[in-house]
Formats: sequence, C-alpha cells, structure tokens
Amino acid sequence: MNLKIPRLPGSIWALGFVSMFMDISSEMIHGLLPVFITASLGASVAWVGVIDGVAEATAAFAKVFPAGGATSSARASRSPFWATACRP
Repeated sequence: MNLKIPRLPGSIWALGFVSMFMDISSEMIHGLLPVFITASLGASVAWVGVIDGVAEATAAFAKVFPAGGATSSARASRSPFWATACRP
C-alpha cells in the first residue's frame, strides 16, 4: 500500500512555529512574572496572589460562560462580534 502524504505549505509550517514559540514564551513569562512583580515593582506576595486570582477567575469565567458564541448565533448580524474580537 503506497499512500501519498500531501506536503504542507510553508505558511502552515510558519504558523505552527509561531504558535509553538508563543506558547513557550508565555510559559516562560508565567513563571517569571511573580518574581518581577515582587522584586522590581515592590508589590507584596499578597498582591501577586490577588493578581493571579483575578486572572484565573477571568479565564474560568470565559470558559464556563461562553456567551459570545450563543449571542452571535442568535443575532442576524455578527459584525459587532467580529469588531470586538479583532480589536487590539
């Protein structure tokens, strides 16, 4: 059995490597951020906990209540949702 595997375009490889390096860099920063906040900015460990707690709560809320997709599907026009998703 001779299966021919299609070649992936260069843009797919580039996007894959960009995604990989973004994941690596975000994981590196996640470990160094508390040290930076306490040592450079002079914040207490309690404030680092508050910041991390707010970040985790925001992520959990977005996972539990994904209202954007349901609201977008219920409306006839999706342009306001694209505008908010693409904003920097």
